[in-house]
Amino acid sequence: MDEMVSYIFRSMRSSELTLRGVKRVLKNQARRNRNFKRFAWLTVGYLVISEINRSLMEKKIKELDEEIKKLKQEEGESQCNDRLSDDLDPQ
Repeated sequence: MDEMVSYIFRSMRSSELTLRGVKRVLKNQARRNRNFKRFAWLTVGYLVISEINRSLMEKKIKELDEEIKKLKQEEGESQCNDRLSDDLDPQ
């Protein structure tokens, strides 16, 4: 009887130690999961902000390109008018 009780308590002790180890592993895994989730959210946020900035820069580039074309066209018309007025002046 004494041996049986001793065996039961030894078995419970080893089970308890195993459960402590499992608990420690799960606790560490939870921390890793939490850190990974933070990293994932930060990465998604960075990607969204980067895409917004890229879109804004693309829009600005298009606006500047149109402005350059407009200025070139105005400059071309101005030079053409200057040449016409030079040709018409009898100096």
